[in-house]
Parts: sequence; structure tokens; C-alpha cells
Amino acid sequence: MCKGYSPFICTCKQVYWCLFAVPMDECGVMTHELKRIVEEKLGMCEKRVDKSRPFKAMLYMIPTFHNPTGACLADERCPLVVDIARKNDLLVVCDDVYNLLAYTDDRPRRLFSYDKKDDPGYMGNVVSNGSFSKLFGPGVRVGWMEAPQRVVGHLKTCGIAFSGGSTSHCMSGLLTQAMELGLQDQLLMEARIFYKRNVSTMCEVLEKLLPSSVKFRRPKVYRMEFKTGFDVCVM
Repeated sequence: MCKGYSPFICTCKQVYWCLFAVPMDECGVMTHELKRIVEEKLGMCEKRVDKSRPFKAMLYMIPTFHNPTGACLADERCPLVVDIARKNDLLVVCDDVYNLLAYTDDRPRRLFSYDKKDDPGYMGNVVSNGSFSKLFGPGVRVGWMEAPQRVVGHLKTCGIAFSGGSTSHCMSGLLTQAMELGLQDQLLMEARIFYKRNVSTMCEVLEKLLPSSVKFRRPKVYRMEFKTGFDVCVM
């Protein structure tokens, strides 16, 4: 993406992946640009897919409450992304770590839900990645994945899972106990109330104190926009 989660970008560079940015607007990834870039770049790729390597490339996205823009992928664009992925053998990895924290009633659907098994062209191209760190605490570093069967098979045989079964046995055990006690529902409710109150307070302060050259919108998540040439050091 033109704007993305910096640690993920650093990881890609460390393993020498070729990265290509896809432009975004206030409605998320611009699908016509995604189609153009994918067809242009993969058109020069001689990589063939098979059972052991079912994808030519990966598309990394934060479809809901994008970090850092706060944008949500528009409903009408979601089926287009899935269609592009199916036609071009793309694996779409969605960082769905913020979805559960939405504190409005109109919570966006995950992109994962648009990759329907009963679709005529279904193959399983979308993975949804969640995280307990956003719910139980930043140091938890344990998450979960929802994936199609052909991806699950590869995950089960990857080095980390095959060797130890998990990246954090102790924390996974603690989380299991917490969920068996039903604590996740209580923590999620408290988190939504906490974030909603904080954002509301922040917006009230910004409306009073920010100069006219800075614009922001009351969000499902927070976002600010600065006019060109604005010096944030004066804030």
C-alpha cells in the first residue's frame, strides 16, 4: 500500500520480497489501480501455480480501520478485490485486528466474508488475521487466523507449527482459560466504551483548539488531515 503498517513492510524487505504500492482514497484501496498493477506486474511473471504453491503473489491489506489512515474498504469494492484475487491467483492477507473494536452499530463486514464458498469461482483466496493484543493487552502477542482449507494445510506444516505447535504456549494457555471463563466478552465491551469515550473527548478538544488549516472527521477510528505546508510542530 502507499500507506501501510511499517513493521510488515520492514519484514518484507528483510526477506527480499518485491513490494508494489497500491493507491488508496477515503474508501480504501482503489480497485481499478489494484487491477492495473496486478495485471501489469504479474503479466511479466513466469511463476506457475500448483498444489504446493497455489498463489503467484500476496496482497496485504488492512480493510477495516486502516492504519494509519483510518479508512474502511467500501462495500462495493470488496467483491472487486476478491474477483481480482481469484483471476490472478493472489493470496489476500487481511490484518483484521481492529474490527472487533468498532463501537458503532454499523460495523463493516470483513473482506473474508466476501470470499464465499458457494460462489461459482470460489477457490479460497482470502485470509483473516486477528489479534488478542488489541483486546487483552499489547504484550500478549497471540492471534488467530481464519483461512480457506488450502491455506490451512500449508499453515499446519510450516516450520513454527510443525516444530512447536505454537509461538507462545504459555500465553495461549492463559488466553484459553480467560475465554473459558467468558472474560473476552467483558473485556471487549469495556474496550469499546473506553475507546468511544476517549475519541469523543479528543474530538471535542480538537474542535476547540485546532487551527482552520487542520481538518478532521468524527470517526469510527481517528484520522486527521493537514493542508500542504502545515508545520505540525506549532500544534
